[in-house]
Amino acid sequence: MPHRILYVSEAVTFGGAERYLAILWARMDRRRFTPTLFCHPDTPETLVETARDRDVAVRFVAPVRGKWDVGGMMRQRRLFREAGADLIHFNLFNAYQGQYSILAARGTSRLVATYHLPPRMRTASVGGRLLERVVMGALDRVIAVCEAGADLLIRHFGARRGGLTVVRNGIEVERFAPGPGVAHEAMKGLRVVIAVGRLTPQKGLDTLIQAAPEVVRAVPDAGFLIVGDGPLRGELERMGQASGVGERIIFAGERRDVHDLMRGAQVLALPSVYEGLPLVALEAMACGLPVVASAVDGVPEAVADGETGVLVPVGDVACLADALIGLLRDPARGEAMGRRGRARAEACFSASRMAEETQAVYEACL
Repeated sequence: MPHRILYVSEAVTFGGAERYLAILWARMDRRRFTPTLFCHPDTPETLVETARDRDVAVRFVAPVRGKWDVGGMMRQRRLFREAGADLIHFNLFNAYQGQYSILAARGTSRLVATYHLPPRMRTASVGGRLLERVVMGALDRVIAVCEAGADLLIRHFGARRGGLTVVRNGIEVERFAPGPGVAHEAMKGLRVVIAVGRLTPQKGLDTLIQAAPEVVRAVPDAGFLIVGDGPLRGELERMGQASGVGERIIFAGERRDVHDLMRGAQVLALPSVYEGLPLVALEAMACGLPVVASAVDGVPEAVADGETGVLVPVGDVACLADALIGLLRDPARGEAMGRRGRARAEACFSASRMAEETQAVYEACL
């Protein structure tokens, strides 16, 4: 009989951590495991639809509303017991999600957590650090998506190296084969720098917009296509208009043809302030696109500097502009990086490899 795996998500947006679940469910061996999802009533509909499309049962569970919500923790504990799962897998966008749910689940089943964005620094209060260590102690296994993330969890969250497994993110490489792309209607005839992601401070898109005028001066037919939405969209659009090259900076919003747009671009820009192991970089590599990215956290584990792209210091406008100019002016170099990126994605970042390594963690716990 397959082991019953209960996934717990506190997602309020559909981002990389939620796409991770979609990729994992699609490759899960249903002869060995049967998945169910517990999520909030305000979970993004995209995640709910994705779960149901992949034959994952969905149950809506009210969240714990903070450390004083004892009733909420007791309610969740009862639901975890009633679920009768062999293993509960908490999928956490950041290290501070799900803490009280993990404590509520303690002792009800085997517990695993994937941390996509580990803590950036130690919690200031003694009580907060104690809570972090209690949460870590409740977990049978911790999964980090990159070595840099594992190190941060050990340094700032009290994780034990012996209780931690690095399973690097994977993507459905076969879906993203290089090929003819699609030019955005406002980008036709231009050499396109594409950026994809939520418009939040984490993604560092203000640095990209500041670099745009220098890039356009050096490469007059350069254009910037920013795909995604988020709370900073209005502010970033105003920055773009004030840059003097606003007509070359297009905000495309959410798109369903992201990978076709990637294939129609010359380079992906990822000027993030912090990251785990970003799926968008892996997908761009699989599409045969060179990547210019911040040398932060797990990014250097994905993008090989000088081989599949160029790594630059976080927030360094001049370095970012220079890297983009270099690739736009030398398309042969960019194409060679793209070919190597495709080969690296196939060899190191497949969805099958990620799913199998994750399932091996489950079996070790069970």
